[in-house]
Order: sequence, then C-alpha cells, then structure tokens
Amino acid sequence: MAKQRKARITPTAADLAASAVFGNREDNYGHPAEDFARIALGFTMVLSGKLAEAVTPEEVALCLEQVKVSRRCATPDHEDSTVDAIGYNLCYERVVKHRNGSAPYADMPPVLQTQYE
Repeated sequence: MAKQRKARITPTAADLAASAVFGNREDNYGHPAEDFARIALGFTMVLSGKLAEAVTPEEVALCLEQVKVSRRCATPDHEDSTVDAIGYNLCYERVVKHRNGSAPYADMPPVLQTQYE
C-alpha cells in the first residue's frame, strides 16, 4: 500500500504580507497609523522646501508601495517586492480606517484574529 502524502499549503504573497503587517511589523513599529505618521514627519522635514503641505501617513503608504511597484517592473518574479507592495496597500487601508476611528484589529483578516484576541 502506497503512503499518502500530506497536502502542503504554501502561503500566498497576500498571506505573507498580512502576517507581517498584523504581526511582527506591528509588534516592532506599532500601528501603521503611528509608524507612518513618524515617517510622514521625516518626509515633510526632508522635502520642506518643496512642499506646500505636510506629507500624510496615507501618502507615505502610497509612496512606499510605489517603490515596490517600480522594483516589480524591473524584477517581476521577485516575490519580496510583491509581498511588500501588498503589505503597504494593507497599511494604507489600516491608516485610513484608523483615521476614521475603527477598532484596532477590526481590519484584521479573520484567520489572524484568534492570534491577537
């Protein structure tokens, strides 16, 4: 009788991004709204002579995502850039929801919620 193989589930780029955004990145840097607010302040200081207004946390997420989109154009098969681009998109969504007053983990994928309850 042949041995049956166990199915191996390979995480998608979206799974990896969600795990990072809701896991170790938040553990290390705090909620993206707070982290990107700090980055926005730094971007605003660096670009102060060229800006009419301060950079927002949402704009930080969009700019960081564009870095990854540009890198994906140069190396389309580089999975890390795909994961990061998805992650920045998730961060953008979380920043917007935070600004609108949603609960801290209301935007978390259900599969990850049990880890943070």
